[in-house]
Amino acid sequence: MSGPSMGRKDRVMTRTEDRLTDALEARADFVSQETLRTLVRPGFERSRPGGRVWLAASAASVAVLVVVAGAAAIGPRTLGTDPASASAVPRYRVEVNKFKDLEVRSVATGKVTDTLSAALGAKRLYGTTVASASRASAFAVAYVTSGYRFDIDEFGLTKAGHISHLGEVGKVGEFVNVSLAMSPDGSKIAFAGLSAQGSTADHEVIEVFDLLTGSRSIWTSGSSRLAIAALSWQATGRSLIYQGDWCKPYNSAILNGYCVGAWGKPAKAPFIKRLPVVGNRGLLPGGKIGGKLLRTFGSIGKAQSLKAIADPADSRAVLFLEQINGRVLIYKVSAQGKFDPRLLFRSKAESVLRQGESASFYADGSGSYLLVNVNKGALYGWVHAGKFHQLGAKKVDWQAGAW
Repeated sequence: MSGPSMGRKDRVMTRTEDRLTDALEARADFVSQETLRTLVRPGFERSRPGGRVWLAASAASVAVLVVVAGAAAIGPRTLGTDPASASAVPRYRVEVNKFKDLEVRSVATGKVTDTLSAALGAKRLYGTTVASASRASAFAVAYVTSGYRFDIDEFGLTKAGHISHLGEVGKVGEFVNVSLAMSPDGSKIAFAGLSAQGSTADHEVIEVFDLLTGSRSIWTSGSSRLAIAALSWQATGRSLIYQGDWCKPYNSAILNGYCVGAWGKPAKAPFIKRLPVVGNRGLLPGGKIGGKLLRTFGSIGKAQSLKAIADPADSRAVLFLEQINGRVLIYKVSAQGKFDPRLLFRSKAESVLRQGESASFYADGSGSYLLVNVNKGALYGWVHAGKFHQLGAKKVDWQAGAW
Protein backbone atom coordinates (compact mmCIF):
# COMPACT_ATOMS: atom_id res chain seq x y z
CA MET A 1 0.00 0.00 0.00
CA SER A 2 1.23 3.50 -0.78
CA GLY A 3 2.71 5.32 2.14
CA PRO A 4 3.32 8.91 3.13
CA SER A 5 6.73 9.13 1.46
CA MET A 6 5.74 7.90 -1.99
CA GLY A 7 5.69 10.14 -5.07
CA ARG A 8 3.17 10.20 -7.88
CA LYS A 9 4.92 7.71 -10.21
CA ASP A 10 5.36 5.11 -7.47
CA ARG A 11 1.76 5.58 -6.42
CA VAL A 12 0.48 5.08 -9.95
CA MET A 13 2.50 1.88 -10.33
CA THR A 14 1.05 0.42 -7.11
CA ARG A 15 -2.58 1.38 -7.66
CA THR A 16 -3.65 -2.24 -8.31
CA GLU A 17 -1.98 -3.39 -5.10
CA ASP A 18 -3.76 -0.63 -3.16
CA ARG A 19 -7.17 -1.57 -4.51
CA LEU A 20 -6.69 -5.29 -4.04
CA THR A 21 -5.53 -4.84 -0.45
CA ASP A 22 -8.51 -2.65 0.38
CA ALA A 23 -10.94 -5.04 -1.28
CA LEU A 24 -9.60 -8.04 0.63
CA GLU A 25 -9.66 -6.14 3.91
CA ALA A 26 -13.31 -5.22 3.44
CA ARG A 27 -14.91 -8.42 2.14
CA ALA A 28 -17.73 -7.98 4.64
CA ASP A 29 -18.07 -4.27 4.01
CA PHE A 30 -20.03 -4.24 0.75
CA VAL A 31 -22.37 -1.36 0.02
CA SER A 32 -26.01 -2.03 -0.78
CA GLN A 33 -27.44 -1.45 -4.23
CA GLU A 34 -29.51 1.42 -2.85
CA THR A 35 -26.36 3.35 -1.89
CA LEU A 36 -24.53 2.88 -5.20
CA ARG A 37 -24.42 5.73 -7.68
CA THR A 38 -23.56 5.64 -11.35
CA LEU A 39 -19.98 4.53 -11.87
CA VAL A 40 -17.46 5.53 -14.48
CA ARG A 41 -17.78 3.00 -17.29
CA PRO A 42 -14.96 0.42 -17.18
CA GLY A 43 -13.32 1.57 -20.41
CA PHE A 44 -12.86 5.19 -19.37
CA GLU A 45 -9.20 6.04 -18.78
CA ARG A 46 -6.73 8.88 -18.89
CA SER A 47 -3.08 9.12 -19.82
CA ARG A 48 -0.55 9.77 -17.08
CA PRO A 49 3.22 10.03 -17.16
CA GLY A 50 4.65 6.61 -16.34
CA GLY A 51 1.53 4.58 -17.09
CA ARG A 52 -2.25 4.46 -17.50
CA VAL A 53 -4.52 5.40 -14.65
CA TRP A 54 -8.08 4.16 -14.49
CA LEU A 55 -10.57 6.75 -13.23
CA ALA A 56 -12.57 4.15 -11.34
CA ALA A 57 -15.82 5.49 -10.01
CA SER A 58 -14.83 9.01 -9.06
CA ALA A 59 -18.54 9.85 -9.24
CA ALA A 60 -19.66 7.41 -6.57
CA SER A 61 -18.45 6.46 -3.16
CA VAL A 62 -15.45 5.47 -5.28
CA ALA A 63 -16.50 1.81 -5.59
CA VAL A 64 -14.03 -0.44 -7.40
CA LEU A 65 -14.18 -3.74 -9.23
CA VAL A 66 -11.00 -5.77 -8.85
CA VAL A 67 -10.33 -8.85 -10.99
CA VAL A 68 -7.55 -11.19 -9.82
CA ALA A 69 -5.88 -13.48 -12.40
CA GLY A 70 -9.12 -14.08 -14.26
CA ALA A 71 -11.05 -15.00 -11.14
CA ALA A 72 -14.50 -13.67 -10.32
CA ALA A 73 -14.66 -9.96 -9.48
CA ILE A 74 -14.82 -8.86 -5.88
CA GLY A 75 -18.09 -7.04 -5.22
CA PRO A 76 -18.40 -3.25 -5.15
CA ARG A 77 -17.57 -1.45 -1.95
CA THR A 78 -16.73 2.04 -0.80
CA LEU A 79 -13.13 3.12 -0.52
CA GLY A 80 -12.01 5.51 2.16
CA THR A 81 -14.08 7.62 4.47
CA ASP A 82 -17.84 7.49 4.44
CA PRO A 83 -19.70 10.65 3.43
CA ALA A 84 -19.83 12.96 6.40
CA SER A 85 -22.94 13.06 8.54
CA ALA A 86 -24.21 15.50 11.10
CA SER A 87 -23.49 13.04 13.91
CA ALA A 88 -19.83 12.28 13.20
CA VAL A 89 -16.79 14.40 12.53
CA PRO A 90 -15.08 13.47 9.23
CA ARG A 91 -12.22 10.99 9.73
CA TYR A 92 -9.68 12.75 7.50
CA ARG A 93 -8.92 16.16 6.15
CA VAL A 94 -6.79 16.88 3.08
CA GLU A 95 -4.70 20.02 3.51
CA VAL A 96 -2.50 22.20 1.35
CA ASN A 97 0.73 22.88 3.20
CA LYS A 98 2.99 25.90 2.85
CA PHE A 99 5.05 24.07 0.27
CA LYS A 100 1.89 23.69 -1.87
CA ASP A 101 1.85 19.92 -1.43
CA LEU A 102 -1.05 17.84 -0.15
CA GLU A 103 -1.19 16.11 3.21
CA VAL A 104 -3.89 13.74 4.46
CA ARG A 105 -4.33 13.98 8.22
CA SER A 106 -6.36 12.03 10.71
CA VAL A 107 -8.81 14.40 12.37
CA ALA A 108 -8.70 12.34 15.57
CA THR A 109 -4.90 12.18 15.98
CA GLY A 110 -3.57 14.94 13.73
CA LYS A 111 -1.08 12.50 12.22
CA VAL A 112 -0.21 12.58 8.52
CA THR A 113 -1.46 9.38 6.86
CA ASP A 114 -0.35 10.16 3.29
CA THR A 115 1.08 12.90 1.09
CA LEU A 116 1.39 13.98 -2.51
CA SER A 117 4.83 15.49 -2.39
CA ALA A 118 7.03 17.53 -4.69
CA ALA A 119 5.69 15.73 -7.77
CA LEU A 120 2.84 18.25 -7.68
CA GLY A 121 5.40 21.03 -7.54
CA ALA A 122 3.15 24.08 -7.20
CA LYS A 123 5.43 26.76 -5.78
CA ARG A 124 3.56 29.95 -6.54
CA LEU A 125 1.13 31.90 -4.38
CA TYR A 126 -1.89 30.86 -6.39
CA GLY A 127 -0.89 27.24 -6.44
CA THR A 128 -2.33 24.04 -5.11
CA THR A 129 -5.96 23.96 -4.03
CA VAL A 130 -8.14 21.00 -3.07
CA ALA A 131 -11.86 20.16 -3.04
CA SER A 132 -14.02 17.16 -2.18
CA ALA A 133 -17.37 15.62 -3.01
CA SER A 134 -19.94 16.12 -0.25
CA ARG A 135 -21.60 12.71 -0.69
CA ALA A 136 -18.68 10.54 -1.81
CA SER A 137 -15.11 9.82 -0.78
CA ALA A 138 -13.65 11.63 -3.77
CA PHE A 139 -11.24 14.56 -3.93
CA ALA A 140 -9.82 16.86 -6.59
CA VAL A 141 -6.62 18.89 -6.62
CA ALA A 142 -5.49 21.70 -8.93
CA TYR A 143 -1.82 22.59 -8.98
CA VAL A 144 0.72 24.59 -10.96
CA THR A 145 2.91 22.58 -13.33
CA SER A 146 4.87 25.45 -14.90
CA GLY A 147 4.42 29.19 -14.87
CA TYR A 148 0.76 29.60 -13.94
CA ARG A 149 -0.44 26.55 -15.91
CA PHE A 150 -2.61 24.15 -13.93
CA ASP A 151 -3.27 20.43 -13.95
CA ILE A 152 -6.33 18.92 -12.27
CA ASP A 153 -6.25 15.44 -10.74
CA GLU A 154 -8.78 13.37 -8.80
CA PHE A 155 -8.28 10.71 -6.14
CA GLY A 156 -9.93 8.84 -3.29
CA LEU A 157 -8.93 7.81 0.21
CA THR A 158 -8.77 4.32 1.65
CA LYS A 159 -10.09 3.60 5.12
CA ALA A 160 -6.54 3.93 6.42
CA GLY A 161 -6.29 7.45 4.98
CA HIS A 162 -4.08 6.55 2.02
CA ILE A 163 -4.49 8.22 -1.37
CA SER A 164 -5.79 5.81 -4.01
CA HIS A 165 -6.41 5.74 -7.78
CA LEU A 166 -4.81 9.10 -8.55
CA GLY A 167 -5.97 10.06 -12.05
CA GLU A 168 -5.68 13.06 -14.34
CA VAL A 169 -8.83 15.02 -15.10
CA GLY A 170 -7.43 17.65 -17.43
CA LYS A 171 -5.11 20.57 -18.05
CA VAL A 172 -6.13 24.20 -18.01
CA GLY A 173 -4.36 27.38 -19.04
CA GLU A 174 -2.53 29.99 -17.02
CA PHE A 175 -4.59 31.35 -14.13
CA VAL A 176 -4.38 33.22 -10.84
CA ASN A 177 -6.96 33.58 -8.02
CA VAL A 178 -8.07 29.98 -8.54
CA SER A 179 -11.00 28.14 -6.96
CA LEU A 180 -11.92 24.46 -7.19
CA ALA A 181 -15.16 22.59 -6.46
CA MET A 182 -16.34 18.99 -6.80
CA SER A 183 -19.99 18.04 -7.35
CA PRO A 184 -21.82 16.25 -4.50
CA ASP A 185 -21.56 12.83 -6.17
CA GLY A 186 -17.96 13.36 -7.30
CA SER A 187 -18.77 13.08 -11.00
CA LYS A 188 -17.95 16.67 -11.98
CA ILE A 189 -15.21 19.14 -11.16
CA ALA A 190 -15.39 22.92 -11.58
CA PHE A 191 -12.36 25.20 -11.78
CA ALA A 192 -12.45 29.01 -11.75
CA GLY A 193 -9.67 31.53 -12.14
CA LEU A 194 -8.53 34.80 -13.64
CA SER A 195 -7.05 33.98 -17.03
CA ALA A 196 -3.51 35.18 -17.72
CA GLN A 197 -3.28 34.33 -21.42
CA GLY A 198 -4.93 34.41 -24.83
CA SER A 199 -8.25 35.96 -25.82
CA THR A 200 -9.61 35.60 -22.27
CA ALA A 201 -6.66 37.33 -20.57
CA ASP A 202 -7.74 39.31 -17.49
CA HIS A 203 -11.19 37.69 -17.62
CA GLU A 204 -12.66 35.16 -15.20
CA VAL A 205 -13.07 31.66 -16.62
CA ILE A 206 -15.03 28.70 -15.23
CA GLU A 207 -14.30 25.24 -16.63
CA VAL A 208 -16.43 22.22 -15.71
CA PHE A 209 -15.28 18.63 -16.32
CA ASP A 210 -17.59 15.62 -16.46
CA LEU A 211 -15.65 12.55 -15.31
CA LEU A 212 -18.31 10.14 -16.59
CA THR A 213 -18.24 11.30 -20.20
CA GLY A 214 -14.89 13.08 -20.47
CA SER A 215 -16.64 16.24 -21.70
CA ARG A 216 -15.76 19.80 -20.72
CA SER A 217 -17.62 23.12 -20.84
CA ILE A 218 -16.20 26.63 -20.48
CA TRP A 219 -17.82 29.86 -19.28
CA THR A 220 -16.11 33.26 -19.54
CA SER A 221 -16.92 36.62 -17.99
CA GLY A 222 -16.40 38.79 -21.06
CA SER A 223 -15.23 41.50 -18.68
CA SER A 224 -12.07 42.30 -16.77
CA ARG A 225 -14.12 43.56 -13.82
CA LEU A 226 -15.68 40.36 -12.52
CA ALA A 227 -13.64 38.59 -9.83
CA ILE A 228 -14.63 35.25 -8.28
CA ALA A 229 -13.60 34.71 -4.67
CA ALA A 230 -15.26 31.35 -3.98
CA LEU A 231 -16.81 28.52 -5.99
CA SER A 232 -19.06 25.72 -4.74
CA TRP A 233 -21.71 23.30 -5.99
CA GLN A 234 -25.32 23.67 -5.00
CA ALA A 235 -26.68 20.61 -3.20
CA THR A 236 -28.71 19.69 -6.30
CA GLY A 237 -25.45 19.00 -8.22
CA ARG A 238 -26.77 20.91 -11.25
CA SER A 239 -25.64 24.47 -10.54
CA LEU A 240 -22.58 26.30 -9.26
CA ILE A 241 -22.75 28.97 -6.60
CA TYR A 242 -20.05 31.59 -7.01
CA GLN A 243 -19.13 34.54 -4.85
CA GLY A 244 -18.28 37.47 -7.08
CA ASP A 245 -17.43 41.12 -6.94
CA TRP A 246 -17.14 43.89 -9.53
CA CYS A 247 -13.56 45.06 -9.33
CA LYS A 248 -11.69 47.73 -11.18
CA PRO A 249 -9.74 46.26 -14.12
CA TYR A 250 -6.43 44.66 -13.07
CA ASN A 251 -7.38 45.04 -9.43
CA SER A 252 -8.99 41.74 -8.49
CA ALA A 253 -6.72 40.40 -5.74
CA ILE A 254 -9.49 39.07 -3.53
CA LEU A 255 -7.85 36.51 -1.27
CA ASN A 256 -10.11 37.71 1.52
CA GLY A 257 -13.26 37.85 -0.60
CA TYR A 258 -13.24 41.57 -1.41
CA CYS A 259 -11.91 43.59 -4.29
CA VAL A 260 -9.01 45.79 -3.29
CA GLY A 261 -9.65 49.49 -3.77
CA ALA A 262 -7.65 52.61 -3.07
CA TRP A 263 -5.13 52.38 -0.24
CA GLY A 264 -5.83 48.66 0.10
CA LYS A 265 -9.38 49.15 1.38
CA PRO A 266 -12.32 47.01 0.14
CA ALA A 267 -14.01 48.69 -2.81
CA LYS A 268 -17.26 46.84 -3.47
CA ALA A 269 -19.95 44.68 -1.91
CA PRO A 270 -19.73 40.96 -2.83
CA PHE A 271 -22.65 38.96 -4.19
CA ILE A 272 -23.50 35.33 -4.90
CA LYS A 273 -25.05 33.97 -8.09
CA ARG A 274 -26.33 30.58 -9.19
CA LEU A 275 -24.94 29.44 -12.54
CA PRO A 276 -26.67 26.35 -14.06
CA VAL A 277 -24.03 24.07 -15.63
CA VAL A 278 -25.79 20.69 -15.90
CA GLY A 279 -28.84 19.94 -18.02
CA ASN A 280 -30.95 16.83 -18.60
CA ARG A 281 -28.37 15.48 -21.05
CA GLY A 282 -25.19 16.34 -19.24
CA LEU A 283 -23.06 19.47 -19.20
CA LEU A 284 -24.53 22.61 -20.70
CA PRO A 285 -22.48 24.02 -23.61
CA GLY A 286 -20.95 26.92 -21.69
CA GLY A 287 -21.06 30.59 -22.58
CA LYS A 288 -20.96 33.77 -20.55
CA ILE A 289 -20.61 33.69 -16.79
CA GLY A 290 -23.89 35.03 -15.52
CA GLY A 291 -26.62 33.28 -13.59
CA LYS A 292 -29.30 34.32 -11.18
CA LEU A 293 -28.41 36.82 -8.49
CA LEU A 294 -29.24 35.22 -5.16
CA ARG A 295 -27.91 37.71 -2.66
CA THR A 296 -25.78 40.81 -2.28
CA PHE A 297 -24.01 41.15 1.02
CA GLY A 298 -24.84 44.80 1.38
CA SER A 299 -22.57 47.48 2.76
CA ILE A 300 -19.22 46.04 3.68
CA GLY A 301 -18.80 48.42 6.60
CA LYS A 302 -15.76 47.46 8.63
CA ALA A 303 -15.58 43.83 7.50
CA GLN A 304 -12.09 42.60 6.68
CA SER A 305 -13.06 39.42 4.84
CA LEU A 306 -16.00 37.42 3.54
CA LYS A 307 -16.32 33.91 2.11
CA ALA A 308 -19.66 32.51 0.99
CA ILE A 309 -20.34 28.92 -0.11
CA ALA A 310 -23.41 26.82 -0.83
CA ASP A 311 -24.71 24.71 2.04
CA PRO A 312 -23.89 21.14 0.89
CA ALA A 313 -26.97 19.78 2.68
CA ASP A 314 -29.53 22.46 1.80
CA SER A 315 -29.99 23.87 -1.70
CA ARG A 316 -31.97 26.78 -0.27
CA ALA A 317 -29.17 28.05 1.96
CA VAL A 318 -25.63 29.40 1.91
CA LEU A 319 -22.98 29.57 4.59
CA PHE A 320 -20.80 32.62 4.97
CA LEU A 321 -17.81 33.61 7.05
CA GLU A 322 -17.25 37.22 7.99
CA GLN A 323 -14.22 38.73 9.69
CA ILE A 324 -15.04 41.96 11.45
CA ASN A 325 -13.70 43.95 14.42
CA GLY A 326 -11.18 41.28 15.32
CA ARG A 327 -13.73 38.47 15.33
CA VAL A 328 -14.72 35.70 12.93
CA LEU A 329 -18.41 35.00 12.58
CA ILE A 330 -20.10 32.21 10.61
CA TYR A 331 -23.73 32.36 9.53
CA LYS A 332 -26.27 30.29 7.68
CA VAL A 333 -28.67 32.31 5.57
CA SER A 334 -31.36 31.73 2.95
CA ALA A 335 -29.87 31.76 -0.52
CA GLN A 336 -32.46 34.29 -1.65
CA GLY A 337 -35.37 36.23 -0.25
CA LYS A 338 -35.39 37.62 3.27
CA PHE A 339 -31.96 38.12 4.81
CA ASP A 340 -32.33 35.97 7.91
CA PRO A 341 -28.80 35.09 9.10
CA ARG A 342 -28.53 32.42 11.79
CA LEU A 343 -25.32 32.69 13.77
CA LEU A 344 -23.40 29.40 13.86
CA PHE A 345 -20.15 30.59 15.42
CA ARG A 346 -18.61 33.68 16.98
CA SER A 347 -14.91 33.76 17.83
CA LYS A 348 -13.19 35.68 20.58
CA ALA A 349 -11.90 39.12 19.64
CA GLU A 350 -8.19 38.96 18.83
CA SER A 351 -5.85 41.56 17.39
CA VAL A 352 -4.44 39.05 14.86
CA LEU A 353 -7.92 38.87 13.29
CA ARG A 354 -8.23 42.59 12.64
CA GLN A 355 -6.50 42.50 9.28
CA GLY A 356 -8.20 40.75 6.39
CA GLU A 357 -5.19 39.11 4.77
CA SER A 358 -6.94 35.96 3.58
CA ALA A 359 -9.76 33.59 4.38
CA SER A 360 -10.76 30.08 3.35
CA PHE A 361 -13.90 28.23 4.31
CA TYR A 362 -15.11 24.67 3.67
CA ALA A 363 -18.06 22.53 4.79
CA ASP A 364 -18.56 18.78 5.01
CA GLY A 365 -21.54 17.02 3.42
CA SER A 366 -23.78 17.67 6.41
CA GLY A 367 -23.04 21.39 6.36
CA SER A 368 -22.33 21.22 10.10
CA TYR A 369 -18.57 20.61 10.24
CA LEU A 370 -16.78 23.69 8.97
CA LEU A 371 -13.06 24.11 8.20
CA VAL A 372 -11.85 27.66 8.73
CA ASN A 373 -8.51 29.34 7.99
CA VAL A 374 -8.26 33.10 8.52
CA ASN A 375 -5.18 35.29 8.05
CA LYS A 376 -2.95 32.39 7.02
CA GLY A 377 -3.41 30.37 10.19
CA ALA A 378 -4.22 33.06 12.73
CA LEU A 379 -7.49 31.19 13.23
CA TYR A 380 -7.30 27.64 11.90
CA GLY A 381 -9.57 24.79 12.93
CA TRP A 382 -13.03 23.36 12.60
CA VAL A 383 -16.37 24.45 13.96
CA HIS A 384 -19.30 22.27 14.98
CA ALA A 385 -22.35 23.12 17.08
CA GLY A 386 -20.92 26.53 17.85
CA LYS A 387 -17.63 25.21 19.23
CA PHE A 388 -14.19 25.83 17.75
CA HIS A 389 -11.59 23.05 17.63
CA GLN A 390 -8.12 24.43 16.98
CA LEU A 391 -5.76 22.72 14.52
CA GLY A 392 -2.03 23.17 14.08
CA ALA A 393 -1.43 25.85 11.46
CA LYS A 394 2.36 26.17 11.33
CA LYS A 395 2.68 24.28 8.04
CA VAL A 396 -0.72 25.02 6.50
CA ASP A 397 -1.15 27.24 3.46
CA TRP A 398 -3.83 29.93 3.43
CA GLN A 399 -5.85 27.87 0.94
CA ALA A 400 -6.30 25.22 3.67
CA GLY A 401 -8.14 22.10 2.55
CA ALA A 402 -11.24 19.91 2.49
CA TRP A 403 -12.81 16.84 4.09
